[in-house]
Amino acid sequence: MEMDQAAADVRMIRETIDRARHQLAAGGGGHIMIIWGIAWVLGY
Repeated sequence: MEMDQAAADVRMIRETIDRARHQLAAGGGGHIMIIWGIAWVLGY
């Protein structure tokens, strides 16, 4: 795995988590999709 790809993955995970925080703060019920999105990014 190239370092650039790893850095891109980390950045994507951080953006996903930030989006999750915003949605949860807004009272959104999209936590299932957020968890799925993080799992997808990690390759599960």
